[in-house]
Amino acid sequence: MVTFVVRELHVSFTRYALFTTLTSVYAMLGSITAGILADKIGRKYTIVASGFMFLCGAISICFAASYKLVIISWFFTGGEFGIGLLNTPLHIVEISPPSIRGFLISLLEFMKD
Repeated sequence: MVTFVVRELHVSFTRYALFTTLTSVYAMLGSITAGILADKIGRKYTIVASGFMFLCGAISICFAASYKLVIISWFFTGGEFGIGLLNTPLHIVEISPPSIRGFLISLLEFMKD
């Protein structure tokens, strides 16, 4: 994949490393704003919004024709990742019955890794 991105977008390996690293930075920013967003519109709708952000990011990554568009796409994808990591476990804990709550959270953590 590295050679495909470098060849098709005409970027150096340094720029490739930069936009893959930015995903973590954008995820951190997304997790910081996730609590505020969840308080304003609720956890359920925050998870739906993050899914929409992921969809937009994934589609734009597929059709990215320039380095700038890839950076913008990674912004949406990374932000969604941060929002999802924070709000999804909280929502599962709120809606699941106590008898299977631990199993569902463990399953979520297993699926993320």
